Amino acid sequence: MALVLLAISVTAAAAMTADDFSNDYKKSMLAADSGRPAPTGPAPDEYKIAPDTATANPGGQKTGVTLELIEKYQKRNTAGNFELDVMQLYYSGSDPEYAAVMKGQGVETVGQVVKDPSSPDPKRLRVFVLQVSCCAADARPFSLPVEVVGNMPEVQDMGWYKLAGKIDYVEERGVTTAILKADNLQPTVRPRDPRALF
Repeated sequence: MALVLLAISVTAAAAMTADDFSNDYKKSMLAADSGRPAPTGPAPDEYKIAPDTATANPGGQKTGVTLELIEKYQKRNTAGNFELDVMQLYYSGSDPEYAAVMKGQGVETVGQVVKDPSSPDPKRLRVFVLQVSCCAADARPFSLPVEVVGNMPEVQDMGWYKLAGKIDYVEERGVTTAILKADNLQPTVRPRDPRALF
């Protein structure tokens, strides 16, 4: 009985969690990850992924995020897809320049899958992972919507799946959110990374 209640509460949390953070929280997390103090006010240049085109590009040459730049740091697999984890996809919509380049690109990810309770469409799912900072008690779900393209396979709620398809971006709860238009779902096992997955 306790296991059933845990599964229901995790599913509900993954499906209903608002997929956004406050700017202060993002700055604190960035500071914790980088070891530098949290920025105040506008982000300083060293926190930016790409140079500001207004100041760094006086000659009008193309700068910023490009597909070539992304491929330099994130290689494609043999199927031609970028292998990105759920958290990378989750945060990808927060950078409009990155999202514009990635829209329509092939990606693969691994996560737990649940039916999307906010949609009557049986082809709408959510893929999620739980990030654990200390222990299971502080696990926080990161989820994104999945739209199944083609035939809908039988999916086990809370099962681990490898999903492949094209990435797109939509407005969800007032936030630009990545949506995976999956054309391939394969059952798999939980990845071994203990830092990000419960």
